[in-house]
Amino acid sequence: MEEIADYSNMAESFDQVLRGSKRKKSRQGRYLLAHREEVLQELTGKIKTGTFTVKDYREREIVEGGKMRRIQILTMKDRIAVHAIMAVVDRHIKNRGMHDLMEYIRRDMKEDPEGTRYCYKFDISKFYESVGQDFVMYCVRRVFKDKKLIAMLDNFVRLMPQGISIGLRSSQGLGPPFLPLLR
Repeated sequence: MEEIADYSNMAESFDQVLRGSKRKKSRQGRYLLAHREEVLQELTGKIKTGTFTVKDYREREIVEGGKMRRIQILTMKDRIAVHAIMAVVDRHIKNRGMHDLMEYIRRDMKEDPEGTRYCYKFDISKFYESVGQDFVMYCVRRVFKDKKLIAMLDNFVRLMPQGISIGLRSSQGLGPPFLPLLR
């Protein structure tokens, strides 16, 4: 929790979420920029006490790669806190990302060329909607022991009635990285 609430992490997350002139010029962006220190202090306090939760979001349907997707859109203020939390979480989830999975595959192909001669290319249909929330939280509890952090991550994971949210920064960090555990 100390890493997450560290001022440099919070400030970096603020800057990352408010990058780009369009976000800075929006009503929400102008407010956040004018009240930067107050916002950082408020979010840091909620994160330290473990009381930060995502409650308010809008849903929007978009077409991406020819597929219709329903994404959840948070306020920029909530996105700052989620980004700060996930920036630290991502650093602690080692050997579980998509790049690591690619390295496992390359290693296996090198060590066993005959056994890895053929491959099957596939796409998991509605991946984020089909991820089991209980499984994600089981994986989270295997990696993290801080009860406040686990409670906040549980809020992110259980935001939707089933599956994990598309559009929430935590889903990128908590969905695919645990795929290697299925090996």
